[in-house]
Amino acid sequence: MTWWTGSAPVEQRRSRDEVVTSVKRALDEAGLEIPFPYRTLTFKEPLPLSRAEEDAGEG
Repeated sequence: MTWWTGSAPVEQRRSRDEVVTSVKRALDEAGLEIPFPYRTLTFKEPLPLSRAEEDAGEG
């Protein structure tokens, strides 16, 4: 996305903030979400799981 702005750094930051805010608001009003990357970790062997409360009571 491109837009016109002034050449001063403060104008560039201000205009970027306005554009990002407007795009986010428009997406929210349309019911669209910005996707986030997900990472799935796969292990060759199962990992042992325990809860902190159970571990604290064992000692």
